[in-house]
Amino acid sequence: MRAIEVEDINLGIGTHDNPSEGLCLLEAVAYVAGEAHSDHPQCVSPVLGAYGRKLNDCLGNEDRQKLKPFIVHMPGTADDGLDEVRGYIATDWVVRTATPRLLRAANHTALAERLEALALVKDKNTASAAEGEALRVREIRSNVREAAFANLEAHFREEIRKRRLTGTAPAPDVAALVGDLHDLATIDAVVDAAVDCAVNAANVAAFDAANDAVVHAAVDAAVDGVVTVVVDAAAAAAHDSDEPSSGKDYWAFRNLMYEQVRDALLSSESALGAAVRLNAEESIALLGRMIAAE
Repeated sequence: MRAIEVEDINLGIGTHDNPSEGLCLLEAVAYVAGEAHSDHPQCVSPVLGAYGRKLNDCLGNEDRQKLKPFIVHMPGTADDGLDEVRGYIATDWVVRTATPRLLRAANHTALAERLEALALVKDKNTASAAEGEALRVREIRSNVREAAFANLEAHFREEIRKRRLTGTAPAPDVAALVGDLHDLATIDAVVDAAVDCAVNAANVAAFDAANDAVVHAAVDAAVDGVVTVVVDAAAAAAHDSDEPSSGKDYWAFRNLMYEQVRDALLSSESALGAAVRLNAEESIALLGRMIAAE
């Protein structure tokens, strides 16, 4: 490995053309391992690579730096025969910990308890059982998702009409919208999305634990799924608003909304904010558990 002070690295979001422009988590791993610049280093397990790339980009800057200690532990994990175990570790956390936490934030205690009561997901049989129970939980909540999303989208559309959308235009009041997520039961849309992730994770783990869907579901349950529900509603409203917007403006608005919603959620004192914050913290520790495969 090259001589480098890992603590001096400042992990950035997204990919970079070369190390001088910055490094994301996986680019830093490639650099330390002496590989060509890439966010897909050959020395890293594909499961860890998929999880690390998505987690790097969904965390805020301060939390992203907490991933640095893992840089030196990821090289050498490719083809070590532990990816199936890693898939089950991620699935277990999504189904039995992260999703129930979001359910409790929405006062769906009974549904949370159903998932928490499942056996540790560690093989095909326990993953299949988790999938079946998650499907039943999703069925109970599925009837509210479309209505909740429509209400949230309408809220954004009203806000957008009050101002002209440009690439740098301020987003609607994110703090107020975070409150709406809990107070107006829009949380149901978030919960349904999280449970959907759990179903996908359980299904994939049962048949192909190395599939990206497992680790993407873990990141969704941590932060990304919750934020994306809100941001998708905002982006849809912006795209369909009376204000003209180019593709560039649309994505600039969407990226701005993502950062603001994420930061507002992670600092919110609401039950949802606390749940997302704890999931985000655990998602970082989860990377260490997956590296060790224990």
